[in-house]
Amino acid sequence: MTDIFWDEQTDPEEEDVQYRRPWWVIATAAVDWIILLAVLPAALMVLFPFFFLFYVMLAGWLVFVSPVLLVINAMMFVWALRRKQAGTVTLGIVGIFLTLAAFLIVLAWQGQIVILGIGF
Repeated sequence: MTDIFWDEQTDPEEEDVQYRRPWWVIATAAVDWIILLAVLPAALMVLFPFFFLFYVMLAGWLVFVSPVLLVINAMMFVWALRRKQAGTVTLGIVGIFLTLAAFLIVLAWQGQIVILGIGF
């Protein structure tokens, strides 16, 4: 019992698998972080009229590009879920929910819904 408990016991079967993120996952994550950092302060300060108008304007922009955001976030979610990357999965879910919340804000404000230049 000299040093048996202090030897490093590595099992070759339990190696960490490293996945390299594709460029589109990195780009989507960057866009999601920018959207999150823009929406969060406006959502927290929605009591002030200027921030509420900024929030409605930002929601209109998010609705404008919503099909692209929904598709790319869904792809990122599936990619990260298969590779068990919890942070990227969470960011994909947050991106989808922010886009859906933007729809609700525009509907509540009774604004025109414009998706990729087509008005509804």
